[in-house]
Amino acid sequence: MTAAALEMSEAPALPPASGHAGWVALVAVALIPAVAYFGNLGFAPVTALAGLAALPLLAHSRAPSMGMTLLLALLAWTLLTTAWSPVVPLAPNFRDYDQVESLTWLKLILQLPLYAAFVMAASRAPPHMARRAVLALGIGLGVLAVVLLFEGLTGALIYQKIKAALGGPPRPDLAKRNVARACYVLALMFWPAVLMLWRRKLRWVTVLLGVAAMVGPLLLGVDAPLAALVISLAIFVLVRLAGAAGLYVCMGGAAVYFAFAPHLVDLFGAVVGRKASWDARQAIWKVVIGQIEQHPLRGWGLDSSRLLPKPVSLHPHDAALQLWLELGAVGVMLTAVFWVWLLWSLIKVQARDRSLAAAGAAMAGVYLTIGALSFGVWQEWWLALGALAIGVFALSNVSSVAYFRKRSPYYI
Repeated sequence: MTAAALEMSEAPALPPASGHAGWVALVAVALIPAVAYFGNLGFAPVTALAGLAALPLLAHSRAPSMGMTLLLALLAWTLLTTAWSPVVPLAPNFRDYDQVESLTWLKLILQLPLYAAFVMAASRAPPHMARRAVLALGIGLGVLAVVLLFEGLTGALIYQKIKAALGGPPRPDLAKRNVARACYVLALMFWPAVLMLWRRKLRWVTVLLGVAAMVGPLLLGVDAPLAALVISLAIFVLVRLAGAAGLYVCMGGAAVYFAFAPHLVDLFGAVVGRKASWDARQAIWKVVIGQIEQHPLRGWGLDSSRLLPKPVSLHPHDAALQLWLELGAVGVMLTAVFWVWLLWSLIKVQARDRSLAAAGAAMAGVYLTIGALSFGVWQEWWLALGALAIGVFALSNVSSVAYFRKRSPYYI
């Protein structure tokens, strides 16, 4: 067997391509920049509708992957914790929309199959549609990056004009805060978009996107996206240079973060120094740690963060601490194993396309970093954005496999 034939035989098999799956993924991914700017809460319905459109694909799916099995186990444990949660009603009134809408456990039951269906659709997109979807995302993020730079320099002038035209009060403070949420999306989708733009020779868009992703958060006053990008850059370089060894380091880092989160607060304070927003977070985390110590194994139950005393408000602003508090060591262990599995799945990818594997690990680093500093674990739009990120990587992988088979000089 020739060397070329051997390389071709080692190409991973793609799932059966589906035009229907391709259109579902293409439309959902193309909407990401617009939803990021006009309202991050829109990611939940966009991803859910995409998953609903992709549900027929589940009828032809294979046995659940290890990752899906872990998520099902985590969901089962989460539902079990409602038995001792002080927040979840024992007998909710399903005729009362407000009460039903607040049921996190019900949302999780619906989200898992819908988001899984979307990811499956992305993995079954035809290669040409997968490539177009990621390219459209990259160009869309480039446009979004320019808009965010302008909004940061003008105090969200465009957003205020739009709100005023729709009859809403043009509050400069709220406008800037709302626009700043797009920085989180830009950071999460940055690496696969940049990789695709660079490979398609759109270098000026790549540079613009990189500059805006770094400068935008500074102008709009949000620290977490910038911190996430800095950490993800280190992850990208590590995996790009070290390959599988770099991925093993990332797995260890994710496991340490989840397992030892209650012990990392003081270390974090020493690293970031004194700043009002960070001091507030550390005050919250110390209250949460005190509650974790009372029920470290089983936790306080789903949504118990809502009952914590001040200065905690709704959630601890750290994913690992929230999981320790609500789901205990059992939930943390299942979550940690899932993230380790997610990074481990990049081992085969790096053997074929190390830059893509590095981009995937960097995306994981962005999601974990932002989750460690900002949002609640169960926020619908944040979970939906995570599913979209996995779908974007799946599309990038489909395109990568197709080009590998053609032996294209597409790779860097």
